Amino acid sequence: MAGRPLDPRVRETILSVTLEQLEERGYQGASIEGIARAAQVGKPTIYRRWADKTLLVYEAVFGAGAPTAAPDTGSLESDLRAFLRTAVEQLERPVAAEAIAGLVGAFKANPAMHQRVFEAWLEPVGRTFDSIIDAARGRGEVSAEVSPRVVLDSVVGMVFFRALMVRRAVDRESQEALLQMILAGISTKGGGR
Repeated sequence: MAGRPLDPRVRETILSVTLEQLEERGYQGASIEGIARAAQVGKPTIYRRWADKTLLVYEAVFGAGAPTAAPDTGSLESDLRAFLRTAVEQLERPVAAEAIAGLVGAFKANPAMHQRVFEAWLEPVGRTFDSIIDAARGRGEVSAEVSPRVVLDSVVGMVFFRALMVRRAVDRESQEALLQMILAGISTKGGGR
């Protein structure tokens, strides 16, 4: 027997409060109890939607903004540039850096949760990137040997490293340098421009 449908406004309030709590208290300081109190809901209301804080934080910070629609400009260089800009915008927000630092620890402690988050949210991003490379392959811009996931790791890896470890922005100049390096390695034409 189905219960009463979940109110989408409550969901949005909880996600908004979660972002506020992360900004004010950080990942470790944000708690389900504190989020429930600030959102004026009971803890069971949160747990009906998210199994734990890891899933709640991930959805609040990354769920709605993950690039799941592949850019289709007709050019590998332009598609990669658009994807890279979206990734940088998502990962360089201060709340994203705070969430990632906390999520990495949570994933290490709970590999099953890590797998669940990967399948639910990160895998669609991988499929989006696959479609960029597949389209470029279809246009003859990329050889069949190129692994889309290795290229994706290169793109996201640089952004993660700069945002989290070095604490330096991936400015337009750095984005362009990364883009040209990737194009030189995967393009059948030997590079961009």
